[in-house]
Amino acid sequence: MAFVAPALMALGATAGTAASAAGTLGGIGSVLGAAGTALGAVSKFQSAKFDERMADRQALIHQQNAQLARQQAASQAKQAQRRGRLRLGAIRAAAGASGGATGTGSVVDILGDVAAQGELERQNEIFKGELAARGELLGAQASRAEKDLAGRRKGFAVAGGVLQASSELAGGLSRAGRRAERSGLTLART
Repeated sequence: MAFVAPALMALGATAGTAASAAGTLGGIGSVLGAAGTALGAVSKFQSAKFDERMADRQALIHQQNAQLARQQAASQAKQAQRRGRLRLGAIRAAAGASGGATGTGSVVDILGDVAAQGELERQNEIFKGELAARGELLGAQASRAEKDLAGRRKGFAVAGGVLQASSELAGGLSRAGRRAERSGLTLART
């Protein structure tokens, strides 16, 4: 129990300086709060930077998909054209085998209809591919817009972080100054 008296005396001395320390602690709290805000701004900046890179890659993938859709459509159109030629050849062969001439009325009509159907199939394949390509190009355009937005968010993260950290620091220092004045301390002015 002999240590209680010195401990109480030390506690009393500490309480006497607590008022002046409150101003300093308030300032430290403000600095720490501002540092936390700055770290949050850096985190937002990095997140926006990542989003920007991902949107750029996504736009590239959409462009490649559009190119592939057109290539696939061209291939499908060639296959449709080949199928049409094979049908025409089969009709001519069947007409020749049955003793009919390929230049006569009903055979010519059939050949014309089959050729028109083959061309329609070829054009439909091209059209489907172009629709798919346009959809991918719209996706690429949307991804580029997302990239631009992410780039703007990077700037806003930095500016917002600086403004918020400055505001927290100024507010904390102001509160610390008021506490110091209330406790009877004077701040050195130059």
